[in-house]
Amino acid sequence: MFLATCLVAVASGCDGLPTEEEITGNVVEQLERRRGFEDLSDAIASAGLEGLLTSGTYTILAPTDIAFEYAGDDFLRSITDSRNRDMLARVLRHHVIAGRVAPEDFVDGATLRTIDGRTLTVQRSGPFVRVDGVAVDIAEGIDAEGSLAYPTGDVLLGALRLRERLTLSPSVSRFLSLTPQVNLLDRAEALESATLLVPLDDAIAALGGIGNSLFGLSSTTDVRARVLEFHLVPGVSPLAPGQSLTSIEGASLPIEVDADGVRTIAGARVLREEILADGRLLVMGNVVLEPLTLAQQMRIDPTLLQYTQELRAKLPEVWARLQDEDVEVTVFAPTAAGYQSRGAALNNALSDPLNAALNNDLLRIHVVEGSYPPGSLSEGTVLTGFDGSAFTIGTDVGAITLDGKRVAGGSKAANGYLYTLGSFILPRADLYDSMLLQGFTRHFQAVRQAGLESTFRAPGATVFLASDSLFAQGPSRLISDPGPFVRYNATTASIPSLAQTPSFTSLDGASRAIREVPCPTGDEIDRECSPYQLLDGTQVYQGRASTDGTGTYHVLRTLSLPPGF
Repeated sequence: MFLATCLVAVASGCDGLPTEEEITGNVVEQLERRRGFEDLSDAIASAGLEGLLTSGTYTILAPTDIAFEYAGDDFLRSITDSRNRDMLARVLRHHVIAGRVAPEDFVDGATLRTIDGRTLTVQRSGPFVRVDGVAVDIAEGIDAEGSLAYPTGDVLLGALRLRERLTLSPSVSRFLSLTPQVNLLDRAEALESATLLVPLDDAIAALGGIGNSLFGLSSTTDVRARVLEFHLVPGVSPLAPGQSLTSIEGASLPIEVDADGVRTIAGARVLREEILADGRLLVMGNVVLEPLTLAQQMRIDPTLLQYTQELRAKLPEVWARLQDEDVEVTVFAPTAAGYQSRGAALNNALSDPLNAALNNDLLRIHVVEGSYPPGSLSEGTVLTGFDGSAFTIGTDVGAITLDGKRVAGGSKAANGYLYTLGSFILPRADLYDSMLLQGFTRHFQAVRQAGLESTFRAPGATVFLASDSLFAQGPSRLISDPGPFVRYNATTASIPSLAQTPSFTSLDGASRAIREVPCPTGDEIDRECSPYQLLDGTQVYQGRASTDGTGTYHVLRTLSLPPGF
């Protein structure tokens, strides 16, 4: 009818269409003819309620098309499926009140009884009206042959139970599939009322590898059960900022408002709130993970697998601290990228029992006493790791750094904060251990092989280091008998700067010196050139002090072999 009218009146811009004021008929007919109620009209027809709604005087709280859209992806298609006709009828009847409810009858605190026998509560502040939390536009009421209809901004779902609501929501199907693992819905139904926090499938997918570990691995079954239980709260308490909910297993879930004005529960955003027959459903934009301990959060992060395994195996006393909810600590955990950047040679060397003490310090330094949220990590702050080493907070283009290394993350846990690092912070170490930490594994092993470890640990020593690749290029004797080479390239004298062109006596008694030779320029430019040379012509790069400041190392560009070696 409207299409025909529009075609006839097309030249005049469809002026022949009736205005909202000109639309007549009973309430069902008026809803069919008005813009914005197409979904509701289709739902009424699917449920076979036209006869009921036109047989008497009723007030209909009428969800708009936008309201049905807001109810979630595919909600309307699911509930209008012929298999769900009973649920559809219950939902619609929950929107219908016998008799006329005039605008002035919507009084704050008043109750309305629907034809399905349930009660709705009115909340009013001036002209703004809500019924069971759903906005009702009483200024746009439709008066239709005695009945009234008021547009609503949402669908009232109080006739549905939690389990039913979830089956009508394809966008939360992943969470629904996980609930049987801890009998979550059975436990919800055993309560007088319950609040269910339901993350969208997209929220679970956004966890990436963490989600795969949490919800897919048998090794994290205990953590998975705890996370699922965070999402069930007995009762229906107000979501007041500054208050907390308590999960079915006693975890505290703080309620806050984030920078965008969105409510959060334990750091997870609340996207939508629905009052149901047996409780409340909160659609969440994130999975609730904050109440996990640091140890549990680390176990489900695949990028932290190596660091986690080392802590658990080598430092059980530290791992116990990360499991203890009553002890606040902060962890700056090296990721798999950090292990990869060290290289296989250094990783293998650190796994040697002879280097266990150094490796344990390297693990401990990344754990700090106390809870440090991101806002507390200001530039210049000095933190002390469990090994006793101090390191300084800095910034790099807005990013937080630790001793120059970029920090990522900042996840809140039940007992502190978890950050990640793409590289390792280095503990305080003498010259000998600093050689290993800087990746000079072959030279480090050569010192041990030559029996000179104590000399290199003594304060004031200086060493000219050869990289692992230089060792590989050297003569076979460098592997079988490295002592002469080690002694020739080390001294007990302190040489912090090559610019001083010092002379020194090496450990084998040889007289040696540094000279400065300008690097070639122009066509003969050598971009890897160092202006500092030993007297045998070997170029040397300016190095640095050991991490504890007691010794110094410089780096050879090529091997400097003792005479006759």
